[in-house]
Amino acid sequence: MIESTRQWAWKAVDVDFTTRNGFKWPFPTENGAEVEETSAIDTNNKTGCPNQDGDGLCLAKTWCGAAARGKPTRTVLWVSYYHNDVLGEDNDKLRVKRCFVHYLFDADKLVRSGGNRANLYGANLRAADLRDADLRGANLYGANLRDTDLRGANLRGANLRDADLCGANLRGTDLSYTNLSRTDH
Repeated sequence: MIESTRQWAWKAVDVDFTTRNGFKWPFPTENGAEVEETSAIDTNNKTGCPNQDGDGLCLAKTWCGAAARGKPTRTVLWVSYYHNDVLGEDNDKLRVKRCFVHYLFDADKLVRSGGNRANLYGANLRAADLRDADLRGANLYGANLRDTDLRGANLRGANLRDADLCGANLRGTDLSYTNLSRTDH
């Protein structure tokens, strides 16, 4: 694959653009703000996450990958990377030595407006504002929806198997034909 072919992934960050151990991500720019983390690359690590500080940058390929950080996914950076910069990966995450931050988006807003049939498997949407969200047919298997505001949401035909709905506000939510097997609520 040639160097100029960009691939795309995303990074869930705290509202101040920090991640684990206080790593600060740059604000997005039109051409992509470059981020590089190569101070302690572990050449034996072929996984999607660093083994130590400096062992690359962990990016999400799926909602489940973003949930691996253990915090709700709210502030998200859309990033590009080159295939030659990939250090390791799995089905949900990848680890790169360099990437470029292009866009910032609000995960709650994205799910509210584009959740119809979305694959949100294992997503951490704890306490999200998903009022009136269109989540018809969405795959929310194993999702963390604890304390989430789902008032008026359309979950018709959604898969909520093994989802955590404890404390979720479901007033006015359409749960017709929804799989609620083994759901905590």
